[in-house]
Amino acid sequence: MAPFVHEAHEAGQVVPPITLIQTSGAADRNDRIAAFNREEGYPVIIRGVAGNDIVDRTMHVRSIDA
Repeated sequence: MAPFVHEAHEAGQVVPPITLIQTSGAADRNDRIAAFNREEGYPVIIRGVAGNDIVDRTMHVRSIDA
């Protein structure tokens, strides 16, 4: 879902960010949550076929607010 929200935002649509809530106090999850807040976003790899074209691209998603 995050890539769709990211693309809508990049296209100028007004969409709120997706909010993540850490319900556990587990320290090993802090790094994972912090990765969503990086300024450059986090990488999402998209692979498949669109029409007759092979799709293999990476987008940096910034639609998560953690």
